[in-house]
Amino acid sequence: MTRVRSRAAVRAVPREELDPVGPAAHGPRNAVDEALEVARMHP
Repeated sequence: MTRVRSRAAVRAVPREELDPVGPAAHGPRNAVDEALEVARMHP
């Protein structure tokens, strides 16, 4: 599924009915990896 179709599918669902399963991160791989590593250290 392309990003455009994915975003359209999410937009089609009312906010109250969305059931997110976890955080998402987007950016340069090294920055995302570092941010997630730091987040793992803090419960």
